[in-house]
Amino acid sequence: MKHSAANDRGVESNNANRKRDWHRPIATSYERLQGLHFLEQLSCDESPGAVRVCLRGVYQVAEVAFWNMADLIHRGGAAIDRGDADTAISCLTWLSSINHLMVQIGRLPLRLGFAPVGDTTDTIRIHESPAINRLLTAIESFDANAVEKIDVLNLPDSERERLQHLCCVYSHDITIWERDLAAVVVPFRMQDYCEWICADKIHEMVVDLPINEDSFLMQFRCLHQIPEILGSVANGHLLVATEASRSGDPWTAHDNLMVANTLAEIIVASLRPMIDCLSITHYHRIRTYLGVTSGSQSVGLHDRLLRDRYNALCEAVCGQCIEVALDRNEIDAPSSVSIVEAIRLVAEHKADNERVRGFDLVISQILRLHQLLHHWRSAHMHLPRNNLGGGKTRSLIGASNAVSAVQRMREAAERSDPAVAVVKARYVGSTEVPLPLTQYMHSPQSLDSQVLASRGATTREAFPDVQQRTGEFAGQCPAGQCPIAESTTSRKDAGRITK
Repeated sequence: MKHSAANDRGVESNNANRKRDWHRPIATSYERLQGLHFLEQLSCDESPGAVRVCLRGVYQVAEVAFWNMADLIHRGGAAIDRGDADTAISCLTWLSSINHLMVQIGRLPLRLGFAPVGDTTDTIRIHESPAINRLLTAIESFDANAVEKIDVLNLPDSERERLQHLCCVYSHDITIWERDLAAVVVPFRMQDYCEWICADKIHEMVVDLPINEDSFLMQFRCLHQIPEILGSVANGHLLVATEASRSGDPWTAHDNLMVANTLAEIIVASLRPMIDCLSITHYHRIRTYLGVTSGSQSVGLHDRLLRDRYNALCEAVCGQCIEVALDRNEIDAPSSVSIVEAIRLVAEHKADNERVRGFDLVISQILRLHQLLHHWRSAHMHLPRNNLGGGKTRSLIGASNAVSAVQRMREAAERSDPAVAVVKARYVGSTEVPLPLTQYMHSPQSLDSQVLASRGATTREAFPDVQQRTGEFAGQCPAGQCPIAESTTSRKDAGRITK
């Protein structure tokens, strides 16, 4: 399979001669912006929770990462060729961060624990990937005379050392994930690798929108595409776990919930490269491309995983814990119990009965999922803080204060979290204690507050159309897809986000 060098940068392969206005949105919806209309084409007819479906999702996100890594190597080399040390360092910083994420992705096949059973086995071979071959070509091109090219730049020692350090880091990380993914034995027969991962569709998903050479929009999309692909797989496992819990099968529920949690760890980790690498300058360079969109418009993550699947699972497991606690054949309990009492009784009697023990393990996995979702929401606060700033800085979809809007979304989710009873039963909830560091960070005298105010002013000045809701941003956010925009949002609207 061959892909043109132009497509590796994500330019418009079907409209190469059309001039692009880089000051206007490139997509009309969040789904289109992130290439999520390809997700259905990446799925298969197999049932949710199937081993083949899960592992295919892992190798699909690796393919997305490989195309982005090849792009960053190519751009870093081009920057060095033209004497642009700043861009080269930015590209290699992004590359190192995405490589670190790939190291975590590389551990997934072993961590997921899909042991081969019987004679039906085969081997996944990562080097059949077209993207990994493009990555190798890009590395070889970058490395050719790289030392001499860097010497010609006459960089200060600190910048030279930074470039060399980044090269050492990403180079070694590549050897780690390559070893983990190179040849993985699986409990099913493999078809052609490219067909299996839908390599052509993955490439289209990565490059289907026009990308400005000077931006990191491709990587911004990559770090949304990886969570969306894994979120779709995790949703399947959460669905199976919920159905198994309702039918009284804790072991199937536990195994599928454990897989969903392992994938959710990578979903959370996918935020880190954006937090660490997407500077306010980089974000402002791509902001007008994004149109009236928001991550809250994600059906797979926002609506299904964070709301529907999570709520249904907690309801099913808590209901079964009450049934188990009231079953005289399993636990000698009072005639009626609360959810908290039932969960504690299950923990108390887990050594007496295998089914009771199974539901106790399921409760532990729910706590793990609860913590991961909490960390995901908390980490998301970095994005408006880092890239928009504070004050009355509007979001793309019109929230009058983007940072406060995301904060209120997180608080609303915490108030209506269906796992609150589980947290309380296990005595792991936070208690009301003073938080002097947090209190200081939120005070007007902290540097953080001053930087947020300064960045907010910069953003408002740079994007008057977003602030005044004029031009491309005069339209309203699609019905039912806006996050909490004002402090007076009704409880009904807040409930939509978290229930």
